[in-house]
Amino acid sequence: MFASVNFLRAQSPTQSVPVDVDAPSANGVFAAWRGRQGRTRTVNCKVDAIIHYSARSQSVGGQPDLQPPQGRATRHQATLHFSGPAKFHFHHSGQIWHRKFGQLLRVDWVRMSDGNQYVNHERPYASIPGYRPKPKIAEQMLFDFQQRGWDDQLLLPLIQHYRPFNSRLCPFEQSQQWIVKQSELIDGRLCFLLARKQPNVRVAIKEYQYWVAPSLGMSVVRLQRLTNGWVETEFDIQYSDSEVGPEPIRYDMKRFYEKRLLEFAKLSVTKLKLNQPIDQGVFEFPRQAVAQ
Repeated sequence: MFASVNFLRAQSPTQSVPVDVDAPSANGVFAAWRGRQGRTRTVNCKVDAIIHYSARSQSVGGQPDLQPPQGRATRHQATLHFSGPAKFHFHHSGQIWHRKFGQLLRVDWVRMSDGNQYVNHERPYASIPGYRPKPKIAEQMLFDFQQRGWDDQLLLPLIQHYRPFNSRLCPFEQSQQWIVKQSELIDGRLCFLLARKQPNVRVAIKEYQYWVAPSLGMSVVRLQRLTNGWVETEFDIQYSDSEVGPEPIRYDMKRFYEKRLLEFAKLSVTKLKLNQPIDQGVFEFPRQAVAQ
């Protein structure tokens, strides 16, 4: 249990240092990411998460009856499977605090693509009587539909690490739109801040910032999602070495609402298998989902 927002806001030690002549270019960062995506043909991963609700979190609209349970923690499990650049399967189970309903709700949903179609098979509000969501199927092979799901938020660092050029996060192909702004020391490691030169007019209030570490093959050690210039979600990521390079093993996630901390999550990668065969049945839509 965490007692104060100030403690929860604490980040990994960060120290600004002048941008060095050896700072990488955006092209250099993206080349490293493309190389990693090409080397990880298949990914099979499992993540365990514990989400703590801040004792000082404020509800939307200031309604006291909708405040989250103070100090409560919930457990989650999430899995992902990637095969090639376009086939993916996410499954997330656990509980989330839903501000609209003012209660903890059981979560169980699947999102997947067979490379041509996308299906969102949700059962996120199973504890609400009469709520029976229907699967949503779309002609979409990438991740663009994942706007609010907890699966892609919990797994965001893994998606970015293994499939940066097949996610909604990054129109990285146009490297001239990105710039290395500054260098910083994070946990004693030299990192460079990568951000867009200008706001993305298509999603004017949503922006991402990445702190990449050249010593880790340009892996992202800190990732922030900003809304109207304020940090909405922040990840601090730790890595271990493997045969194909640094791999994420654990990370912390903080979520804010209007500068007030809502949740703090600690996540561990408990299973990771790369470039091993994956049963193709994982990427087949359930018959009942397609029928509906």
